[in-house]
Amino acid sequence: METAAASLTVSAASTNAALVPLANVVLGGSGANRTVTVYPRAQRVWRHVDHRHRGAMPPRTSPQASFVLSVLPVNDPPTIDAVNDITIAEDSVTTIVNLSASAVARSTSPSPFGVQATSGNASLLPDPAVNYASPAASGTLSLTPVTNATARPPLP
Repeated sequence: METAAASLTVSAASTNAALVPLANVVLGGSGANRTVTVYPRAQRVWRHVDHRHRGAMPPRTSPQASFVLSVLPVNDPPTIDAVNDITIAEDSVTTIVNLSASAVARSTSPSPFGVQATSGNASLLPDPAVNYASPAASGTLSLTPVTNATARPPLP
């Protein structure tokens, strides 16, 4: 005799909580239309080969189903960590600003990427020179202000 779909109990388990904590497995639906939504933790990659047992279940046990979950890498856009505000004295020489690239971006970018910097006020500070080569962990910006040029930041 087959159990009616509405009478079935659905439960979940995770064999790899580092990848998918049980709280990240959401069961939904009802009757014959059940769903399992799995939310892997960010920046995790996993490929697991599951050898499934098929055949008669031992008496007095519930049938079980399992599936293979593969979490593939995402091509996250590369990022450069934020640069703090900088004050440069009038007529100063070149100021070097250190850059650091996100370790995640460096490890997931499928190909080299470039960094470009532009000035919001070229009459005060021309576009900075960038010294960065992917997948390096760091680089620099060279800021050389225009001689005898001054400006105040815009009011918020």
